[in-house]
This record gives sequence, C-alpha cells and structure tokens, in this order.
Amino acid sequence: MDVLISGGSRERIGTVSDIHKDKGFDHDPKYSLWHRNKLPIITKKRDLYCSDIDWVEWRNGRPVALIECRRAIGSLKNADDVINHFKTLNNGFQLELYARLSSTLKINAFLVAIEDPYPDMEEYSSASFTVVHIIPPKDSQLQGRKFLDGIELKNLGVGDEEKYAGFLSKL
Repeated sequence: MDVLISGGSRERIGTVSDIHKDKGFDHDPKYSLWHRNKLPIITKKRDLYCSDIDWVEWRNGRPVALIECRRAIGSLKNADDVINHFKTLNNGFQLELYARLSSTLKINAFLVAIEDPYPDMEEYSSASFTVVHIIPPKDSQLQGRKFLDGIELKNLGVGDEEKYAGFLSKL
C-alpha cells in the first residue's frame, strides 16, 4: 500500500494493519522511577515534574486532540469513578496538564473512560466509552488552583466501539 507523505512523496508502507501494529514499545518504568526519585537528588530540585500523554490524535500533519484513556478496573468500578479519580489524582496534576496543553496548542483534550467487561480481550466489542471534553479556563494566564478550578469537564456521552470510532474519525 502506498501512502502520501507530507511534501508530496509516496512511500511503500505495507498493509493498514502494519501501520497499527503494536511495536512493543511501552511506558518506561525505569525512567519514571528515576525521574521521580533520583533526578530530585541529583539536581537538588523538587519542582521537576513530568507526565506521559496517552494519545495525540494526528490528522493531515498536525495534532488535533489529546486523549487520556482510563479503564474502569480494580477499585474504579465505572466511568464516573474513573472521571472522579482523574480529576483528583495527584491534586489534579494530569487534569491541569491536559487543560494547559489544550490551551497552549489550541487543540481539544478529552478524557475517555472505558468500561470493558472483557479487559483481557484484544477488542472492545462489548465496551462502552464515555468521552469527556476537558475545557481549559478562558484566561490561560491563571496560575495554580485558580487555573485548576476554572477547568470545565463536559460529558459528551457514552457510546460503543463503533460510535467512539466515529467520534475519533471526525476529529
């Protein structure tokens, strides 16, 4: 299969499934521990924060949305639990991160709470997806708690795998 690359050239990339194949790369727990535990000791600084971003939706050579996916699993029994947990996790750090990046990049950010009765399956045919729009405050210069308190979460609804795929395709 040929795909048009920005700049007008075409490149042979194989099948569509090759594009989406998991390459085995994952969150690096060693780096995470080093950044949280060793970096502050080496630098003698306690304000060196980092966070991973789950997904950047990309269309036509530019980012169009940031997406944080969270599954209802363990003590988080349903989408509401997932949403409430995300809002308060680390004093709202990830929520603020997504809102600030959304504001800075001028793209939308979403939290997707997934209720999946079969978490070990490779598909989501029985899952439901609750999409929540993370809307930053209009005044992006607000700092600290004022910024965090100004973030709006707008529930866009619940859908099955196909409805969620349709949502993504329209970004």
